[in-house]
Formats: sequence, structure tokens, C-alpha cells
Amino acid sequence: MDELQQTINSLEVAGMVGRPHNDVMKDIRRIITQLAEGKSSQGSNLAEAKIGSGDYFIESTYKDANNQERPCFDCTKKGCELYSTRMTGAKGTQFAVAYIERFNQMEEHIKTEQPKSIGTDQATKRMNAEARLKNANARQAKLLSELARDARSDVNKVLLQDKAVEVLTGEKLLAMPALGCKFYSANEIAQEIGVYSKTGNPHETAVSQLIQKYISLEEYEFEFFPGSTDNWSSDVTKYAESVLEKVENWLVKNNYPTIIQGQSNKYHIVYGF
Repeated sequence: MDELQQTINSLEVAGMVGRPHNDVMKDIRRIITQLAEGKSSQGSNLAEAKIGSGDYFIESTYKDANNQERPCFDCTKKGCELYSTRMTGAKGTQFAVAYIERFNQMEEHIKTEQPKSIGTDQATKRMNAEARLKNANARQAKLLSELARDARSDVNKVLLQDKAVEVLTGEKLLAMPALGCKFYSANEIAQEIGVYSKTGNPHETAVSQLIQKYISLEEYEFEFFPGSTDNWSSDVTKYAESVLEKVENWLVKNNYPTIIQGQSNKYHIVYGF
């Protein structure tokens, strides 16, 4: 097996990512089209950098169960890296682990097939050391992926996933979601939109009950943060800015009610605007 044969068929990629082969083919064709558009728009810059789809994906064919020839792609290591950037979260990390392990196996096979004349004791020791390091990195990445899966915080989950890929590759391959979103506590939301108790304090309980009972939240719209006072220590739920907008819209839609019906109690509120 020589250097040119170090590819993974798109059928194998489909199995790694758990998607139908047709969908993977569409993804690859879309990437190739984007590469071509980029080359056309940037001209000599990309040409000089020798960026082309053939460096990533090679058209090929295979025979299906009916012995009919079907199209597929042979994906180079660079192609797999490029494909992995389109995936985020646990699936992206799992694919990175799978394809890196696969290419490591092919590289080890190439090394074992080389003539014995170049397989000196020193080279063999170096290869064994590299293999042990790769295996150790793979085990560490697997542990980080498992920790990410069980992480309570989305922030910690993303950081652990990113670290798992970095351990395997030495660089951050996956495009992780931006974490710059501001989060608000129920008390802060009450202050922002002017929801107060009759005593003039921000009515965080009414806002919290309103959100729990009437607002549909996406997974990324709330986060748990450590919090404490003199009397207790516990996680505090905070909400993304989009939730603040949802609460405002609910109040407008319901003509700014003066009573919020919670899960079990009613809360009287006044507005500070």
C-alpha cells in the first residue's frame, strides 16, 4: 500500500457518522462545489496554494448487492478533516476519533510492509513509541468524550469535546459554537422588563414561574451557574437573551396581566414602566 492508497471510502464514512450514504454523497458534492466556487472567486490565490477537490475527495465507484456499479468518493485524510468541520458536538468528536484511528491503522500497515533493510532497531523503537503515544492519546480522547457526554454545563461539554479533538490531532479541527451569549437570572430579567412585586422589588419568582409554565425553551437557551448566599449554595438557572424576548412577547400577547398563575400559586405583579 503506498501513500496514494491512504483513503477512506464514503461508504465507510457513512457508517462512522451514522448517516445514509446518499446523504454523505450530497454533503461531499456540496463541499466540492464550494471549493470550486472559492477557487473561481479567489483566482490565483487558491491556485498558488494548490487547493483542489482532488486533494480531499476522489471520485470512485463500487458494486452494490445487485452487482450494479454505483458512484462513491475516496476521502483522503484532509478530506475527512474538512468533512469533520461540518459537524459539531459529540457526533463530530466521535467521527474525528474514528477516522484518525482508521488512518493510524493504515499508516502502521505501511510501516510494517516496508523492506526490512530500513527497519533498523532505532526506527523500530521510534515507531513503537509513536504507536504507544497515539494509543494513549486515543484513550485520553475517549475519556474526554465520555466526560463531555455527561457534562451538566453546555460550556464544559464544548470545551471537553474541543480538547478531545486537540489531543488526537494537535489542533482544533471542529468549528465549535460561539459561547459569547449573555445569560440573565430571573431577577435580572424581572429588572430588564420591569416586573415588580407590590413592595417594589423585582419579582423573580413570578418571572421564573412564567418561564417554567408558559415559555418553550431550547436546550441552548438556559444554563446552570454556581451561586450562593449566606444561607445556601446551589446552582442558579440563567437564561439567554432570546428568553428575555420571549417573556416580553408573552406579556404583550396577554395584555400585561397583573397576576401570574404559577405551578401552584398566583403572583401579583406591577410594572415599572
